[in-house]
Amino acid sequence: MLDPHKLIELNEIFTPRIFGYSESSCSADAYQFDNYSKYVAAVFDLEEKINRSAKIFPFDYKKAS
Repeated sequence: MLDPHKLIELNEIFTPRIFGYSESSCSADAYQFDNYSKYVAAVFDLEEKINRSAKIFPFDYKKAS
């Protein structure tokens, strides 16, 4: 498996060749499920997801817009 940074680098090389000018924007630790109560996913801390989504995601979204 490729390093995530290498994947972003490759994306930044090839995407403009196909679609023209583009920019990369990364937002990590996003929601994996719409409703965590439906899944057994002990690796995720729901409170941390909620807090990060409320505090960080709006800034990432604004930067990407």
